[in-house]
Amino acid sequence: MDLEKDFESGHFGSEYGKLHYAHHKGTGPTIIFLHGFAGSIKSWTRLMQHMPQEFNIYLVDLLGHGESEAPDADYSLEMHYKTIIGLVGSENLKNYYMFGHSYGGWIVARYAMEERLSGIVLEDAAGLKEFADDRHTENPNYKEEMVKRAVQINPRESVLRKMLDADNEDSYLTKNNLGRIESPTLIIWGGNDTTVKTDYSKIFNKAIHGSRLVVLESEKHTPHYSNPEAVSRLLVEFVKA
Repeated sequence: MDLEKDFESGHFGSEYGKLHYAHHKGTGPTIIFLHGFAGSIKSWTRLMQHMPQEFNIYLVDLLGHGESEAPDADYSLEMHYKTIIGLVGSENLKNYYMFGHSYGGWIVARYAMEERLSGIVLEDAAGLKEFADDRHTENPNYKEEMVKRAVQINPRESVLRKMLDADNEDSYLTKNNLGRIESPTLIIWGGNDTTVKTDYSKIFNKAIHGSRLVVLESEKHTPHYSNPEAVSRLLVEFVKA
């Protein structure tokens, strides 16, 4: 599956701004992919090369990312969450899966607390309250360091700063609220992830009842990029099961 040849661009007019997505129309299961902080649909280029042609796939550019608009907004987790709800409704999707990487995983987990999906995949997901607290304690300058790296991928510095400064206190993932997730859940993590360390994957696994955790020992924070074959295999097995 080729991101340039096999996908068509689409737009959804959310209450915050125009959201861009790429759609591969297939007759098989529907999967929505949400990228991480500063990413875009291009983040999935290598993974898509290993996905079955029959899958019905949506790749979403979060607001302020990729080809989506960058409105004057707070860029909170709730804003992104509500935008994805709107997109799903506009496409009238039923019986679908969601795959979220890092910040995208945070959105997916938040979404699954309210909606039962066919299944969700959380890859090196952010959003845990413990992670937020630990990151601030361990490195008070983490925001500046993140922005410095992220603007090389997404030049919209103001968007990145708003996302990092957003008031997400009520949206953090905790052991209690993760227990509300009833969708089948696959957790994929890089064993050498230094961004969101592997220890946090165990919190997700313990809190989400019936979830399965797979640690790819040699991978870092983006297994879908560094080892797309393995991630694709896990995803296809999960969906077909």
